[in-house]
Amino acid sequence: MKTQPESEFAKFDNVMRKILSVLHDELEKRERDWKRKRARKKRAKTSPVQRRSCCALHGIAAV
Repeated sequence: MKTQPESEFAKFDNVMRKILSVLHDELEKRERDWKRKRARKKRAKTSPVQRRSCCALHGIAAV
């Protein structure tokens, strides 16, 4: 006997259940890691001298 193919809603519902099954803590951890990695890449693009000169131009204390 033939089975009916899944409806679009059933497919969507299954995908959403898989996505939402990830714990909130795990999502936060992944986001923190991603932000740290991105910040490191941005920092690597500019040297400390460039940051100081840019801050001096704008009247901001160098970090």
